[in-house]
Amino acid sequence: MSLSKMSKEAVDRNGKVWSSNLPPLSKKLKRGTGIVVVNRSLAEFVKLPLKKDVLGRYHFLYHDLKQRSERVKLLTQELLQL
Repeated sequence: MSLSKMSKEAVDRNGKVWSSNLPPLSKKLKRGTGIVVVNRSLAEFVKLPLKKDVLGRYHFLYHDLKQRSERVKLLTQELLQL
């Protein structure tokens, strides 16, 4: 039977069946980005920071420096100090 010929009750019933088969929100897979906000300078690192560390520092600097170019300039200075 095509969808256009189904009664409203049949459509509602099928909707309930479909929604009952969906996993709850708590069981869905959550993919973390792995990016943690880094509040210390990259120059303080002993080893070269990972890409996620640089991005975390970039996100931390957003609250102080709103312009992207200023954040990038500060990050390059910190990385060059290593």
